[in-house]
Amino acid sequence: TANMAQWLTDEYKLTPSEAAQVLGTSAEYKVSEVADRNAGIVLKINKERLKSLASAGK
Repeated sequence: TANMAQWLTDEYKLTPSEAAQVLGTSAEYKVSEVADRNAGIVLKINKERLKSLASAGK
């Protein structure tokens, strides 16, 4: 989550508060792998949701 927030602030010039709003409303967590006692979790944001950020001039 921290890496995605950093990416949003770098790539879309969002403030940390704005990045938190995007993550809070658009983030989808998926289990990518479960092996033994280890689990992999992936955070995704649909590209359609990010289009409005780019068009807003951010």
